[in-house]
Amino acid sequence: SALTTEPECMCCKELPHTRHLFDDEGLSSISEHPEFAAACLQPLLLRVALVGMMRIRGDPIGFSNPNRSYRHAAYHQYIWWSYNIRLDRRIRRVIPSCVVTAIRNEFPEPDNNYVGYKEYTGV
Repeated sequence: SALTTEPECMCCKELPHTRHLFDDEGLSSISEHPEFAAACLQPLLLRVALVGMMRIRGDPIGFSNPNRSYRHAAYHQYIWWSYNIRLDRRIRRVIPSCVVTAIRNEFPEPDNNYVGYKEYTGV
C-alpha cells in the first residue's frame, strides 16, 4: 500500500540526522548508500538482529512470515544505523519514504498490505 500519512512521506533530505550519511557521497537518497544495503537489506544480518531482539527484549518475532520479520528488523537496523539509538514501543522515529520503499521492495508483503507508521499511544 502507498505511504499515506505525513510522517510516512518524509524525505531523507528533510531529516538533519541523515544528511551527513549521503551528502558527502554525492548520493540523491540515503537508500543508495552502500552501508544502507549492508545494514538493512541482508537477510542473514536481519535474522541475527531478530534473534537479538527476541532475546534482549522478549519480542514475539517469529519466522512464520519471513518478509514481515525481515522488514521489522530492517526498520530497526535503519534506526540503529542512522540515529544511533535503540527503539522501543515508546521511542519511535520517522523512517524516510525512500528507506521504507526500499525495504518493502526487498521484503514485500504478498497482499501489498502494510501497517505503516504509528505514533506511540501509551498502550
